[in-house]
Amino acid sequence: MRRLQAPALPLDLCSIPFPPIRFTYDGDISRAFTRVGRQVMQFPAGSVQALSSAASTVFSIGIVFLGYWGIHEGSHWRSGDVCVALLALAGFACLGSVPWLATSPTQRPDDESRLRLARHAFLGGVGALWLAIIVSVFTQ
Repeated sequence: MRRLQAPALPLDLCSIPFPPIRFTYDGDISRAFTRVGRQVMQFPAGSVQALSSAASTVFSIGIVFLGYWGIHEGSHWRSGDVCVALLALAGFACLGSVPWLATSPTQRPDDESRLRLARHAFLGGVGALWLAIIVSVFTQ
């Protein structure tokens, strides 16, 4: 009975000849990693609706937090209270600008730079609200 042997693989995998992968780079680092060959990857369909609804949901959760935290109380405010209020208001400003940034007109139909700005505004708004919540917990 004859046994089959697997073909011998080279021990040095770096010696396998693969052509180098070259991507075009036009100097804009934000687009350097979204290019595949010459095709620019687009955001998925429904990104604008999803981003706008997520921003409005987080906005409403932030309003509930401020109501529970007691922004309406008449007592004297300390520096931690002012910090919480300013962080929350900055987060609301970022979250409120998300639908405007995501739906504003652009020069070209395939230009998605405004949607990228909307995503960054969403991230900044969520981050500011989380910081406000953390500061309110540790300053009480």
